[in-house]
Amino acid sequence: MNNHKMTECVWRKVSCEYCPGTFIVKNKQQHQNVCQKFPVQCTNNCGLSNIPREKVTFNILSDSQ
Repeated sequence: MNNHKMTECVWRKVSCEYCPGTFIVKNKQQHQNVCQKFPVQCTNNCGLSNIPREKVTFNILSDSQ
């Protein structure tokens, strides 16, 4: 039972590897969809990838000037 609580339960709380936040394992995808530190590809087709979501807006603005 203890192993289930620590490693298998989808309702256990875990820390995000990108930000200081925590979430329930079952909601990992939802958290990654809004996590500002989660690495994404630039939507401006500049070729940059693995940049934190919070930096994408800055990259789009600076790339368009």
